[in-house]
Amino acid sequence: MGHRSRKVPSPAPFPLSLLCTLRDLDTLNRHAPEWGRGDCLRFLKSYLDIGRLTPYAKWLWRRLAARALAKSGARA
Repeated sequence: MGHRSRKVPSPAPFPLSLLCTLRDLDTLNRHAPEWGRGDCLRFLKSYLDIGRLTPYAKWLWRRLAARALAKSGARA
């Protein structure tokens, strides 16, 4: 009863679009290790076609960072 699931903001009515977005950005993240955080953030905003970070973009940024950390084998 104490556990509440977080509501994930939806970018579109199709969940597949979220999976495709995660896959695309995660792949880019792995193949561009020399990019700085600022460059990655600018790319994310351009990819999502937004000028300022939205709640969805922030959630996506954190999700991608968690995936990168998990795949690197590092511990938080």
